Amino acid sequence: MRPPARSLLLAALAAVCLALGVLPGTPPTQAADPLPRILLDTDPLYSGPVVGYHYTAKSDYSTGSWPAGSTLRYQWFRGDKEATLDSFVPVPGATSARYTMSAADHWHRMRVRVQAWRDGGLVGEKFSSSTNFILYQMKEPVVTGQAIVGQYMKATLGPWTSDWTVWEVWRRSMKPIAGVGGLTYLVRPADVGKSISVLVMATHQFPEPNPTKAIDRRWSALKVNGAYPPVRWATRSSVSGVSRAKGQLRVSAITRAWANHFTPPRAAQMRGLVRIYDGARLVKTVRLDKGKRLVTLKGLRRGAHQIRVTFVQNSTYAGSTVVRTLTVR
Repeated sequence: MRPPARSLLLAALAAVCLALGVLPGTPPTQAADPLPRILLDTDPLYSGPVVGYHYTAKSDYSTGSWPAGSTLRYQWFRGDKEATLDSFVPVPGATSARYTMSAADHWHRMRVRVQAWRDGGLVGEKFSSSTNFILYQMKEPVVTGQAIVGQYMKATLGPWTSDWTVWEVWRRSMKPIAGVGGLTYLVRPADVGKSISVLVMATHQFPEPNPTKAIDRRWSALKVNGAYPPVRWATRSSVSGVSRAKGQLRVSAITRAWANHFTPPRAAQMRGLVRIYDGARLVKTVRLDKGKRLVTLKGLRRGAHQIRVTFVQNSTYAGSTVVRTLTVR
């Protein structure tokens, strides 16, 4: 006896549902193992895509795995600023997990393709999402001027600022000076004996759909002959003299602290060496006491002499020189 057509239809439908795993109490059919998602990590000290920094492609094994026994191959692609899919082209030679962003990448976006190969055949392939567009690398400011009280220091920034929002903080012995920013700094008495530097911080806020913030920072200081000089008071030297005996010259050498915009310390605070020259010849080296010293130069020929007094700078006072013509009897 043949079963009714209705029974045959229900049996066929049940078989299909069982195969699809949609009947109550039946487990869903297991799909093929997915490939891992590709993550792009930037340098740990900075955030965001910047020329000169690195991206590293990593497999997110929490989302899948590569076929067993396969080896991975990498290829980086460069696309336009808008990440138009068909704009991405392979970057020649960029075939490792780590990629260093170059000037050619500026305002472009990057992505990487990872392939799994086994026994000479391709067994898996995955693309990363595209990066944000690449920014110019931030550079250290160039500091010019003089490390002398009353003088100015100036920080100059490069063309990279077109990509960044920047602000500056001047620092004394690496500690921020409250309320002092901008590109110009007036050196002040509190800086004497200390180093002055400028810290420049930069940010770039990317727009949607990936609204991350890139962050960078650099510092610099005035450099002279390969060293960072401490701040000193400026000085002014003077010299006077009288010849009271033949071949002799009584010289008064004075050096005072001085600075624009600020009241200098008293002359009594001056300490340091003074060298006295007769023309190009060094004739005396004495130590200043309270900013002044009287010395008698002997054995000089009669007539006019170019007497030069030079204060030798130290950690507190800058050097200064004065020349005056004095006459010997």
